[in-house]
Amino acid sequence: MEEGSEFLERAAAKGNRNTEVWDVNWGSTFPCANGAASTLITALALKGKRLIPASAAGEGRKKTEKERKEFQKVQRKRRREVNENGASLQRKDADAERVIAIPPPAFRRFQELHILHFEFDKTETNDSYRKAFNEIVFGATIDIISIMLLFLVVIVTGLFGLYGTAAAVLAGIMSKTGCFFLNLPRPVGFMENNMKHAKTVTRLVGIHRNCSKWYLYVGDRGILGWLLNRPMVEPWEGSPWLACWFHSAHQLQLLAMTFVAVQKGWDGVALTAIMLVAWAFERLPSQDRMARHWIDKFGVVIDAKSFEFTGRFAMIVSHR
Repeated sequence: MEEGSEFLERAAAKGNRNTEVWDVNWGSTFPCANGAASTLITALALKGKRLIPASAAGEGRKKTEKERKEFQKVQRKRRREVNENGASLQRKDADAERVIAIPPPAFRRFQELHILHFEFDKTETNDSYRKAFNEIVFGATIDIISIMLLFLVVIVTGLFGLYGTAAAVLAGIMSKTGCFFLNLPRPVGFMENNMKHAKTVTRLVGIHRNCSKWYLYVGDRGILGWLLNRPMVEPWEGSPWLACWFHSAHQLQLLAMTFVAVQKGWDGVALTAIMLVAWAFERLPSQDRMARHWIDKFGVVIDAKSFEFTGRFAMIVSHR
């Protein structure tokens, strides 16, 4: 609130300094601009997806359960035939009557590749009930109802003489009220493609150049450009009076908790119960629901698949 867009730029640079994005089409490299948003949306898209084991040649073929068990059986047999020192043993082949050297099991650094395809939903078949539910949950209606219930809690706790708990809840009401006046503007042309000649992009994302988990984003440039490259919030000047309002709520909460700690009575028990209830309610609108709201609002369709390779060479060969 006090520093405006300067704080957002500094926080984004510090928060995502280890996340790199490689533009496969143009060969450029840049830091991820919206690490929190891309992480939430990616986690939702990959939720429930199982890793598909890919062959060493990078074929990307899904193995059957019978093949997987047979491969594990052979691997266990080979490990039993190797001695504890890791040296190769020799055994005699009954058919060819020759000696075969069994090498020790080699170290493998498995690589995970998550491929996500983004595009706009052109069918207009989104669930209207889910959209209406999201509008209620993330709209002003639920906030107004929650503020009214919190005012009721303040009145009840005040009547029972639990003034510290009442003051702490009042501080929460002040914070919720201040959020009504907090409006972060979207940039002009948000979620639109500014390069009409390039409609699709391919971008590879990883924590660093030697990581073992990779994310390949493919799809509409309007979506991926704003998700990975450009900031989702337009530069703004902040609001000093709103910052003062939040500071006042923070000071009130600090005084209320200090008062409750000094009292050492039922006020502390009531405040602990309020904190547990607040913690439980914070878990209800989960991060998946927030990401789902963003996807439904802009009509984005995500198709995700996850693959596991025996090494980086096999993953590179599969790309080619």
